[in-house]
Amino acid sequence: MRLRHLVLDLTLERSPPLAPLTQAQAAQAAAPPAGQNCWCRLERWRRNRLGLLGFLSWAAAALVAAPIIALVLLAIKGDSDLWPHLAGYVLPQALHDTALLLAGVALLSGGTGVITAWLASQYEFPMRRTLSWALALPLAAPGYLVAYVYADLFSAFGPLPALFHGLSMRSLPGAIFVLGITLYPYCYLASRAMFASQSACAI
Repeated sequence: MRLRHLVLDLTLERSPPLAPLTQAQAAQAAAPPAGQNCWCRLERWRRNRLGLLGFLSWAAAALVAAPIIALVLLAIKGDSDLWPHLAGYVLPQALHDTALLLAGVALLSGGTGVITAWLASQYEFPMRRTLSWALALPLAAPGYLVAYVYADLFSAFGPLPALFHGLSMRSLPGAIFVLGITLYPYCYLASRAMFASQSACAI
């Protein structure tokens, strides 16, 4: 046992001292492995990308909200004597018409979309496939263009007032009709997808 310790001491004494690391070796030893370095770069790139996307999102939201904010500021800077008149005579009628418009459009578009989706997905009849995609065509026409077309068709100089007496598109029922036939494809597509995913027994 003493001999073993003596041999170990002699070996340590004769071994050359360790040379200090150079600056390049120290930097290489401190640097992360190649795979970890790539992962760090990827993580930094993701953070920068998310930061850029967040900035662009906030910029787009600011552009969309700018007209609303401008209207609010103009309303606040307006004459304060007008607010009692607006609150007493204008706003109640405007809220009433808006509620009727929302209810009418919801009933017309929802009912039309659900009924047509049910018929197109559950029944077999001639030209069913053609009708199933033709029912979504109103999505290609913007609502304001449809409103202009119907307003001209039912105007005093249009071709339809002679057939439909007393029917005007420049009224609340006319607005409900135009918005309903313009927006019903959203209800139709959602309802048709739901009906197609259900089995015949469940329906």
